[in-house]
Amino acid sequence: LYVQNLVEGRYYSLIKSCLDRQTQKNNSLVFVIKPRVTKQEIEKENGPLFSWQKEKGATLAETGLNPKYTLTNFVVGNSNNFAHAAALAIVQNPGVSYNPFFVWGGVGVGKTHLIQAIGHAILEKYPHLKIIYCPSETFTNDLVQALQGKTIAGFKKKYRNLDVLLIDDIQFIAGKEYSQQEFFHTFNALYLSGKQIVLTSDRRPEEISRIEERLTSRFMGGLTV
Repeated sequence: LYVQNLVEGRYYSLIKSCLDRQTQKNNSLVFVIKPRVTKQEIEKENGPLFSWQKEKGATLAETGLNPKYTLTNFVVGNSNNFAHAAALAIVQNPGVSYNPFFVWGGVGVGKTHLIQAIGHAILEKYPHLKIIYCPSETFTNDLVQALQGKTIAGFKKKYRNLDVLLIDDIQFIAGKEYSQQEFFHTFNALYLSGKQIVLTSDRRPEEISRIEERLTSRFMGGLTV
């Protein structure tokens, strides 16, 4: 009930305006808490969940993608319609249309949803492509573990043999010299091979302090929205 009241109080107007624009009608909304249902009940009504991953051999565990974040349930409004349109273009031609694609904005505006939705859509359209989504903290932690375990070759193989790299909250590599150095070389390896790179941040590339100028330049080399 708390969540129901919270959503209705804060987001009624936003959701209504989006629906009105899509349906060309003056809608009235009622928020209802749906009883918890099991995966088996959902599949009985709608068919197997994520059947395309199972049929084509892709697994969410390998990609790091969350099944909740797709383009289907991404709410498009005046503040994000350009980013959404760019995402659709990237899905059609990964590594060609906008590369890198840099999405910035405040907390809770949907950056993580959009970046993961791009990954899902690309994987559905091109199931043979190698995709990884991860926060920049995960990238840094993987690097530290590789250095400690003397498995840096495996780290490079993991991140530089991708077709699509999706990095969330790239601002967190600020001040981390070795992470920046390794990400710079990873970025170059992917970009020069025509692979798609998508990044998110809570601020514009040029506003991220304590980050190497050469990285800032590369972040701004594609489309920033």
